[in-house]
Amino acid sequence: MAEGISGRALIETLHRVFSGFDRLIVERGGTKIKTVGDAYMAVFGARRIAPHESPVVIEEARSRTIGGFGSARRSDERDET
Repeated sequence: MAEGISGRALIETLHRVFSGFDRLIVERGGTKIKTVGDAYMAVFGARRIAPHESPVVIEEARSRTIGGFGSARRSDERDET
């Protein structure tokens, strides 16, 4: 498709298509993750994180990175006492 139209027309087409996707995603309870070029990523059924859970989620993410940002350990490595 892109080979047969101008760059401007391609951008306008993608904008129109993705805007339609955005409306459909919201109407059906999904969440748009991102677009990259002509790729559109969305998710459905994911649990929303409550504000009081944010620190726990952040700490868990930090503990699962290389080096763990200090002394944090993964939850499955913690002592269960």
